Amino acid sequence: MADFNYPGIDWSLNSTSTFVNSGTADFLQTVDDCFLVQHVLDPTRGDAVLDLIFTKGPDLVSDIKILHPLGNSDHNMLLFTVHLECELTTSKKIRDYKNGDYDKIQSILKDMDWESFMTGTTNESWIRFDC
Repeated sequence: MADFNYPGIDWSLNSTSTFVNSGTADFLQTVDDCFLVQHVLDPTRGDAVLDLIFTKGPDLVSDIKILHPLGNSDHNMLLFTVHLECELTTSKKIRDYKNGDYDKIQSILKDMDWESFMTGTTNESWIRFDC
């Protein structure tokens, strides 16, 4: 979501007027190439739709309301609902740092063959380190 300065785009038709610069047409082409959905169809500054909300899917945003400008701004505020699903996972590891054997940890780290331990990809090294 941001303030874009492309007043020559008709977002309800997903097209540009014939009198726009190439940057406007390139912007609209990029939006199409990235398969983005632009949700704001009503003017947000004067008669232009400049404040835009892009998502990867049409159902990710709803209930868009164009509000009055905030303070001295000449852009209207947007109020909308974002639909987001996420799974909450809980870590099964509980670390008790207060009772850690720090002398043993220092000894293990000092004796570690770091050259061979850090071979492979970053992800492989991290998995070895997180055991």
